[in-house]
Amino acid sequence: MTPTEITHARKKGIFTIKFFPADLYGGPNAVKSLSGPFNDMQFVVTSGVNADTLASYLKVPAILACGGSWIAPSALIDDGEFEVITRLAREAAETVKLIRGK
Repeated sequence: MTPTEITHARKKGIFTIKFFPADLYGGPNAVKSLSGPFNDMQFVVTSGVNADTLASYLKVPAILACGGSWIAPSALIDDGEFEVITRLAREAAETVKLIRGK
């Protein structure tokens, strides 16, 4: 997630990298800043992504994908709340469709 690490990845031919923990290191604004000088990179962000922040991450073109445990938290899995998990996944997919048109 640092410029040095990104440069090292590029030298190895890696152009998609994980940005973790995204919230701790500046969230969407940090990725926007990094994507300026590293405009050939794509980022997969995790940590701090949730239903409330997903749209702000998806609005950054350099972000390829977002991950977050809010869709299927272990408590819901343990309790067999698969209808809730399905609803949360559908809501996330609708946000993607709304922001990215996909």
